[in-house]
Amino acid sequence: MTDPGHPFSRRFGDVVAAMEERVRRGVEQPRSVSFVVDPQVDSYELPRETHAVTRVTGLKDATFTVFERETHFAVSANRLRWVDDETPDEGSRLDVEYTYRSPPAGLTDFNPGSVIGTLVGAVARELTVVHEQMDQAYRRAFVDHASGVALDNVVALLGVERIPATKATGEVTFSRRRPEDEPLEIPEHTRVADEADRLFVTTEPAEIAAGKESVDVRVEAVEAGPDGNVNAETLVVMPTPPAGIDRVTNPTPTTAGHDSEPDDQLRERAKHALERSGNATLNAIRFAVLGVEGVQGTTVLDHSTDPGVPLGEVRVRHAGGDPAEIERVVERTRAAGVLARVEEIVEVTISGSFVLIGEREVPSNAEEDFLDEVVEELRSLSIGESLSLRRLNALAFATSGLADVAEAQLVSRTDPEEEGVPLPDPFLTADTQQVRPAEGELDTVLLASLHVADTVATDQGYEVSLQLLDTDGTAVAFRDLRLSVLGAFTATPRSAPEQREPIGDLDADVAFVDSDTATLEIAEVEGHDPDEHEAEVELELSAPPYPGLRPATTILDLGEQPNEPQ
Repeated sequence: MTDPGHPFSRRFGDVVAAMEERVRRGVEQPRSVSFVVDPQVDSYELPRETHAVTRVTGLKDATFTVFERETHFAVSANRLRWVDDETPDEGSRLDVEYTYRSPPAGLTDFNPGSVIGTLVGAVARELTVVHEQMDQAYRRAFVDHASGVALDNVVALLGVERIPATKATGEVTFSRRRPEDEPLEIPEHTRVADEADRLFVTTEPAEIAAGKESVDVRVEAVEAGPDGNVNAETLVVMPTPPAGIDRVTNPTPTTAGHDSEPDDQLRERAKHALERSGNATLNAIRFAVLGVEGVQGTTVLDHSTDPGVPLGEVRVRHAGGDPAEIERVVERTRAAGVLARVEEIVEVTISGSFVLIGEREVPSNAEEDFLDEVVEELRSLSIGESLSLRRLNALAFATSGLADVAEAQLVSRTDPEEEGVPLPDPFLTADTQQVRPAEGELDTVLLASLHVADTVATDQGYEVSLQLLDTDGTAVAFRDLRLSVLGAFTATPRSAPEQREPIGDLDADVAFVDSDTATLEIAEVEGHDPDEHEAEVELELSAPPYPGLRPATTILDLGEQPNEPQ
């Protein structure tokens, strides 16, 4: 990519300096003067106010010529003289363009707060803005730097148009309390919504037949884009209920809502527009398919890129779009004699929760920022590309306020009606699968503290039931989490009942396996002397790697359990 530079941009400081210099010394003005060329005259006197000669033009061998300074002429002592024998044609007109300075204004106080300094700064700011606007207008003429509407205008020269956003569609069920003898009409464009005020309208008139309680009707989102992809059983609001209708819901999710084509994808399609017109290349097929409305991604393979593809064949794998239209586009674009097999990609959606561990101070937007990065990472995966959970978890390290991901409790599904399958690491996909985030089905849980649920004395010592609580105080269950904990024992001296002193510590690992509770076994409490200390010992448990988790405390009654294990 060649950068066209910033030829029109000017620094604010440079504009201010130039304006101050012109106020002090006068503003340069253009003028011109003409002479009749006489071979006997070797120099021409310029007007007395001449400041600088900017251009000299005339006829040379009956051809209009721009003469170069130092090569053809020189200026000294306010005279223009020829320095070689290549003089203009005799009797022709020689035009000399020059600048002169108008008389200075006599203003010299440009200090902050001065009248002229304030005026110069204000005008310079407006000039700088104009220069930047000119520079942006210039750069928007290049496909690599244009964006938005400007990019639309640039690619239109190649006959390429941005793929528009699409509206989510689905089906809702209108119901009445009991069957009636009369049919009940539901007009077209009847509005339904979810609790977040995302509006949908029916796309056809419908009727609950006599003796029936409900009818299914197709709906589409009012606004285009992925926000219209909502979960099942969420479209339950009727802003203006049709007469006789008591309830509405969507038995299945609404789907197929997509944003308009992003700038980077449109830019790539435009760059390959000429290549597509020639056909026969993999990129020609790929970008032709990307031009079909609704296509979210495509991969084109032949024997050179995948030895498993027989010679003379190509595999065209696509996600989204009308399969019949894609077949037609591929048929028009493929090279003669090449067999193109079109395979629709199965979308594997990822949903579930990330259990996060924060720093001591967690910004309010930390979880949202992390989730945005996760969704962007998932959307960047190409067809057939595997998913690494470790890579997703590592995004927490780059998010301000987050320390780690305790566990990514994610599931995958290829059908919205299926039960999700726990996601392994790495998650390997087939060549005809593409990983995508499930709209609205990814969330986070932020751990806040350790918690002791119970402490029990046993024949072997003590069992402490340990939990991890979220910010709402709810114990979080884990599939398989190993956590290192540090314990500190303190006891009350019999000689000083109002004081406590440390008597020992412990370092242990606990495991949460398909449970919200881990068991910590304590065989003995070293450092406790029954003659010197009270029987009750306080144990404080913390997770040293994660200072954002508040510690938990519990009491061990050594009067119930001998200090030495049996």
